[in-house]
Amino acid sequence: MQVNIDNLSIKYDDCGEGSPVLLLHGWGASLETMRPVSDAIVKLGMRAVSLDFPGLAGARLHGRFGALRSMRALCEGSCIRLTLKVQMFCATLSAAAL
Repeated sequence: MQVNIDNLSIKYDDCGEGSPVLLLHGWGASLETMRPVSDAIVKLGMRAVSLDFPGLAGARLHGRFGALRSMRALCEGSCIRLTLKVQMFCATLSAAAL
């Protein structure tokens, strides 16, 4: 699936039902690398939403989202656009930067 955030098409995966957990992959990876985590979250009865970051994997690089600290804006925009009320997230990149 894809969502448009500030004229940038972002690939995402949305599985399961219940409280959403936002999954964020690391540098050089893609949302597919989060699939085992996503599967485990779904088995726990929760919803797993994974994003592909711009410039990594299948997403096109965009100036606004090119820096690590700008990833917060992408995550917030995705949550708003996908109407997610995320109570937790799982990241393989530095969570302190978000």
